[in-house]
Formats: sequence, structure tokens, C-alpha cells
Amino acid sequence: MMTDHESDQTPELMTKMAEQGESKTPIQHLIAEVQKDPNYKVLTKEEYTILVNASMKHENTSTPVIKPNMSPMTKLLNASKLFDFPKTPNTSSVPTCMTSSQYNVPKLPTFSGADETKQGEVKYEVWNFEVKCIQNSGQYPEHILLQSVRNSLKGLARSMLVSIGENASLQDILAKLDGFFGNVASGETLMQSFYNDFQKDGESLVVYASRLEDTLSKAIKCGHIDIVAKDAMLRSKFWTGLCNVQLKQSTRHLFDSIKNFESLLREIRKVQQEELSVPVRPKTQKVHQHAERAETTDLQSELQKLTTTMQSPDPPHILQR
Repeated sequence: MMTDHESDQTPELMTKMAEQGESKTPIQHLIAEVQKDPNYKVLTKEEYTILVNASMKHENTSTPVIKPNMSPMTKLLNASKLFDFPKTPNTSSVPTCMTSSQYNVPKLPTFSGADETKQGEVKYEVWNFEVKCIQNSGQYPEHILLQSVRNSLKGLARSMLVSIGENASLQDILAKLDGFFGNVASGETLMQSFYNDFQKDGESLVVYASRLEDTLSKAIKCGHIDIVAKDAMLRSKFWTGLCNVQLKQSTRHLFDSIKNFESLLREIRKVQQEELSVPVRPKTQKVHQHAERAETTDLQSELQKLTTTMQSPDPPHILQR
């Protein structure tokens, strides 16, 4: 809509255009002048009709409705409410499409920074990995990710946020926690730990293999070794570090033929499961028990004879050279 002042300026504008001999029609010049002002929007008759028809479909909703008995000015005002015009800088720093109510805050695993992780908590490497996965997905704005990160921290890790202030960004929080809980070991130290590692007594194959892979992955991130060599190094170190000699001997052919670490791990687990599932024969147990009892009886008999001899009134003389 044009004000009275703007209407008074229209004849002067048309006279000016005629003097300049421009090829554009007066209405085109008027539209061009109106569109220079961000507070106005010019609609064609077709656009206006589409807008009115679209608004009439929302009579049963809270969306502004345009009814036939409304004046043209009221129709236009209600129709304009269907547009999402950008807010002025002083209205809000966060766009309407990025409010928290339109997003489900993603849930991250809990991290406390304690030396021993309790039930329901994870180590820093796992927590940081989950944060990076959500961050790289691009599905959430930063203020939603920031709320999710704060909700996942507790204990020592949460108290560290106080020192960086309430206006800290997501990158500020990650940098702070990485400095306190991130990996600080050098590549040489990690590789020494990798080569000195072996399966402990009673430790499962999965835990042992996972520890090896975690150590080697950290060394790769440090740039100490190339990722291309990862699979071959894991495969060799995993098999040579097995603590069960019998399992190691029975899987030698697998180590020689399978060149993939994960495939080798899976096949060795199958062999171990088969060996554990085979029951000990009862007959063999009885033979071993009978032999142990016979040996014990013989020892007791010899000890009894020796005791009787030493207690006799005329013990045998010990010959001396």
C-alpha cells in the first residue's frame, strides 16, 4: 500500500520518466521504486489469487483465514501473515526455524571424568566420538548440540565448565575437556605399549583384540604409522599374543591362511567356542582319578613303613663309608 505522500509523487515521477525518454512503462518504474523499500512487497494478480485460495484452506486451523465477506484490505493483511518474513535484528538472535521446541535434544552417553567409570558412564574417547558423530551429521544447530553436551556431563567434567563461563561455545567446551581427558601419549609410547601387550589370563579374545585396536588407532591419529599397515599389524600381534598355547597351536593354519584381522578374530573365536563346548569324557576322568588314588596309597604305605621302622627298638644301622 502507498501513502498519500507517495501518491502525490507519482505524477512527478511519470513526468521525469517522460523527460528522460526511458523505455519502461510507468507501472514498471513504480514497481521498481516500491521494491527498493524492504517494507513493501508487490504481488501480481495471479500471486494474490493463489495466496487467497491457499489461505482459505486453513479455516479449521489457527492459520489466518481469508473469508469472502472480508474487505480487500483485511484479506491482504491476513494473507501477509502466511509469509515467514525475516525478523528484525532487535527481535531475536535465533531464527524461528531454530527454536528448541522444534528439535528433540539428542541424548549422549554420560561422561564424568572419574578415574573409574561407573555403570552407565563411558570413557572420554567414546563420549568424544559420539559428540563428533552428531556434530558431523548436520541435523542440529549449535545451541541444541550445546544443550545436549551439557546434559551429558556430570561430576568433575561438568565442574570444569564453570571456568570457561556460561557463554562458552561448543568448541570451547570440547577444547577444555580434550586438554584434561584427551590422549597425550606420544606415538612412540603407544607403539611400545602395543608391542608389549598380550592376552591376560582369563581375558576374553574380544577384550584383548579391542585393546590392541584402540592403542593402534591412537597411534594412527598421532601420525606415527600409516592406516594402511593397521590390519596387518593387528593380525600379527593378536595371534602372537594369545596366552592359550593349545588354542594358538590349533589356529596356526588360520593365521597362515587368513590375511584379514577381523576374519581371523572371528575364526579363532569359533575354534575356542568348539573347544569349550567339547565335554571331558567321564572314562578319562575315572582313569585319572584311579591313578591319583593309587599313587597316593603307595606314598602313604611307604611313609607308614618308614615310620614303623624308625619306631622299632632295634633300628637298622646306617652304613657309613
